[in-house]
Amino acid sequence: MPLTRRQFTTALIAAATARPATGAARAHMPDVLRAGELGGVGGQSGPIWAYDGMLPGPVIHAERGRRVVRRLENGLPVASAVHWHGTRIDSGNGGADHLLDAVAPGSGFLYDFAVRDAGTYWYRSLDQARTPIARGLHGFLIVGEEAPPDIDEDLPLAVTDRHVALDPAPDDHTPRLVTCEMRQGQRLRLRMVNASAHHLLRLEPHGLTAWIAALDGMPLPQARRLSAPFLLAPGQRADILADVTLDAGERAALLHRTASGPVVLATFPVTGRGRSRRAPLPLEPNPLAQPMRRSVRRMVMRLSRSHGPDGPPLFTARAGETVQLRLTNDSTAMQTVHLHGHHMHLIDRENSPGAVRDTVLIRAGDSRQVIFVADNPGDWMIECHSLAPHHKGRRARFRVT
Repeated sequence: MPLTRRQFTTALIAAATARPATGAARAHMPDVLRAGELGGVGGQSGPIWAYDGMLPGPVIHAERGRRVVRRLENGLPVASAVHWHGTRIDSGNGGADHLLDAVAPGSGFLYDFAVRDAGTYWYRSLDQARTPIARGLHGFLIVGEEAPPDIDEDLPLAVTDRHVALDPAPDDHTPRLVTCEMRQGQRLRLRMVNASAHHLLRLEPHGLTAWIAALDGMPLPQARRLSAPFLLAPGQRADILADVTLDAGERAALLHRTASGPVVLATFPVTGRGRSRRAPLPLEPNPLAQPMRRSVRRMVMRLSRSHGPDGPPLFTARAGETVQLRLTNDSTAMQTVHLHGHHMHLIDRENSPGAVRDTVLIRAGDSRQVIFVADNPGDWMIECHSLAPHHKGRRARFRVT
């Protein structure tokens, strides 16, 4: 039966505002992840696909070093596999061969893997045109720190094309995701994921003093103050710590800045005064191997070339070897490049390893250099995605022995 608009909105907000479960609740979380059809919504072309009947899918919580165990049951009319985006898991659960040999309709697959890193990650269906993601096949994987930051609210917010496709009117104050009451001085942790296929997010706080604490799950050495609009490309995540600064009766908000005005993604009505805090301390770092610049395997990948994931590897690296990769976007559209099973350092203007990401945005005609330690054995994908509609991205594989 198709969802009504009210049912669709209710499911969307319920999933977006899910809180971390208590220990007792986590012990009874379902160990089955069901992919299935929900029917059409409004003007949506084709049926909505979702995990466990939720849009987005259920928030999966884990602790660093513990195992995530979920059995995918594929109730879709097409083959499907889950990509645990940003996680450095073993290749049997996330390598190129598994993702290419997807789970057939009516079949299942048991995902059982340890999570090495704390932070904000997400899971999604892998598809050349991201059609399943646009239809709803995505959700959060949140891995808790041993010493989490001092906050009052923890909100995972997944922004899709559906949220930002409509141009805002000058008086558009309707939140696209969620409303959460706060008190002046209270601190939010906003776990943002750009789950859209074709939109760059330009995040801007209103009535909030905000800091970027982590990017793509990896904590920054120091939280970075967020003032100008912050760019978040499809697939990328940001952990934002934000203090409410407005008085009671006012509304703080998180905005997406567009050429025709702001889109209100979330609002925070201020109901009174709380306690104020100092600027946040850095989050716990994750154990990421540092690249060795003295011995580097250098490679070039042109994003317009058809490397093909079924062919031979683009390169083969020994476990523990440092790889420096020049990514050249010789196409006519902006593209994102996502490295599976690893994180990479962006090479900065001083030719030094900089920010750590698993997904990088490259504008048309531009190049970016990245460097990483190939320390996760197996065959892995490099996944390119064009932000231009109807343009298919390309994939390649690399091998770590």
